[in-house]
Amino acid sequence: MEITKMRKDLEQKDKILSAMLRKSKLDTAEKQLLLKEVKVSKAKKKQAEMETERWKAVSETRHERHSLKGMFRNEAPTSAKLDVSELKTDPEVFYPLTDFQSPQGTEDFVVTADVKRLECWVREEAENYANVIEKRHHLELDAFAEQMRLKDEKLEEFRWQLLNMELESERLQSHVEVLNQDVSQLRQDYMKLEALLLEREEELDSLKDQFASQLKPPSCQKGDIKFISA
Repeated sequence: MEITKMRKDLEQKDKILSAMLRKSKLDTAEKQLLLKEVKVSKAKKKQAEMETERWKAVSETRHERHSLKGMFRNEAPTSAKLDVSELKTDPEVFYPLTDFQSPQGTEDFVVTADVKRLECWVREEAENYANVIEKRHHLELDAFAEQMRLKDEKLEEFRWQLLNMELESERLQSHVEVLNQDVSQLRQDYMKLEALLLEREEELDSLKDQFASQLKPPSCQKGDIKFISA
């Protein structure tokens, strides 16, 4: 009974292990989906970065164009002798304050700030999402590994118990076989003793008859002889 129970327990543990493996496959599929989502998020992040770069380039081009217009419009006659290198290096000439105070310059500045904020937000969200997914993935892997370790320990314990039960069963089986041999020998001895007892009873009956005939008086013995002769 104990061996049957142990085998049933092992079968149940194997079923649990199979179910856990199936769950592991499902978790792996879910992780793959999450990784795909991370890739899509990274692609969206890359696309957003490219879009922000494009908007930045457009904004810078527009800003440079309006800055040049403001520079030539506000340029004094004495600044006609400034060379090209001075125009490129002098921030007061290249980015005049009047351009930022103009409606177009303010609009470009706001667009650039919005694009930068959008870029930072997209980057932070993508990084946070990737960190959350990676942390969850590691936690699930650690939990599954711990469950597998505990199940392996329990299965190993059940295997040892089953092995001990099988050894004990073999020992008991050997003992039962010895007892059966002893019982067979006892039966044979009993039959021999019974046969010997029957022989002794027959001998005893014969001795009783002989003893009874010897105890009869002689006249009875002669009468018996005459009666037999007649």
